Amino acid sequence: MLGTHDLSTFVAASFLLWLTPGPDTMYILTRSISQGRRAGVMSALGIGSGLLIHTLLAAFKVAIFFLALLGPLPFMFLGVIFVGGGTLWSLAQAVCAASATHTIRRNPGLLRWLERLSGCVYIALGLNLLRSRPQPA
Repeated sequence: MLGTHDLSTFVAASFLLWLTPGPDTMYILTRSISQGRRAGVMSALGIGSGLLIHTLLAAFKVAIFFLALLGPLPFMFLGVIFVGGGTLWSLAQAVCAASATHTIRRNPGLLRWLERLSGCVYIALGLNLLRSRPQPA
């Protein structure tokens, strides 16, 4: 199909990349938590459209060697699959983060428990830092 023989392998590798958190994930989660579902969804769509434009431009600016082997159509096809799946994953993150934030803000007991948990994590990180030894230069 369009010169893509191992589409399932490509989708599996793309899935692993979608799940790997990066700056886009942090941006979407931050916007969703601080400004709500609409801001998170708009952020996810903005990142997805930016990736789509990047992919389309890359399909036209790729080295002649790759164009000779693949051609621009399979590259664009795979790019649309990658960007589409990534955008869907980002949208799911935005909606889930906004919903979780809404639930946490409505439940003071849960909020207190999460504050205590995060405090314990910071204390544990500090204790771990205290016991660590400096690396020789």
